[in-house]
Amino acid sequence: MKQQDPTLKHILVADLGGGTFDVCIVRRWVEWDEIHMLFTSGDERLGGDDFDRAIVDWVLKELKPELTKRRRWPVPAGARQQLLLQARKAKERLSSSDTADIVLDELKVTVTRDSFRVVCLHVLQRMLRPIREAAYGASLRLPFESLAIETMDTARKAKKRKMSEKDLQKKTQSLRAKHKKTDVEDREEIMVDEILLIGAATWTPAVREMLTLCTGVQPSSAVIDPETAVALGAVILASIMDNQMVDMQVHSNWRAAWTQYLLDRPELVEKLQAEKQQTTVLAGDAP
Repeated sequence: MKQQDPTLKHILVADLGGGTFDVCIVRRWVEWDEIHMLFTSGDERLGGDDFDRAIVDWVLKELKPELTKRRRWPVPAGARQQLLLQARKAKERLSSSDTADIVLDELKVTVTRDSFRVVCLHVLQRMLRPIREAAYGASLRLPFESLAIETMDTARKAKKRKMSEKDLQKKTQSLRAKHKKTDVEDREEIMVDEILLIGAATWTPAVREMLTLCTGVQPSSAVIDPETAVALGAVILASIMDNQMVDMQVHSNWRAAWTQYLLDRPELVEKLQAEKQQTTVLAGDAP
């Protein structure tokens, strides 16, 4: 197994807002305390709102027979809007609870984390493309990519056949065991070291699980709050431009290209570091 350079950290930044999804791969050079953007990708028509609409469509499908009996079908626009707000709250509630209830015309539908994954499967599948594009563009390997694709394909087939959640869970565990042996043994390329989450929609457990499924890395919110990250970044950038943060700089593309040149030539880096140390010693000996 190839050991990754401990002085380099490759971070996948996943920004899932209400209506857009952006992925960026950055490299942190620990020794020089520098961060370089390697590749970006995204979907400008994919976001947290798509999960809300998927839940609404599913709830209406579940309640249609009973609403038709009560002569409450089709559901008026006002009721649909209220249902959309409930769907959003249910999605948020599932971040800390296993179930959430949605009520329409005194009829209750319970959404579980498992049912959420199945209902929003098509939205989760759309997230795969930007992730893969960004990883490949940055020359990173996704060790569990085949597992993610096969797991989602299994879930899609189960949805059509109405496979029980228990059977689906067994099938998924079987896939994990199979790919754990084949995907991880021969790691010859650089992989993602960390995942940074941006945007309120990244609190959704299904989103975090999908990212873990692709990369093998558990996302963490301990470093920065996903809901305030964009505002914090804007404040930092404004401070840099106003010369209020002297220990932080934004470099040009030329500087980034030069750093990449050095990364590809470790012997040159060692030579430069040796010359720097020698210069420091000579300066210290000067009267």
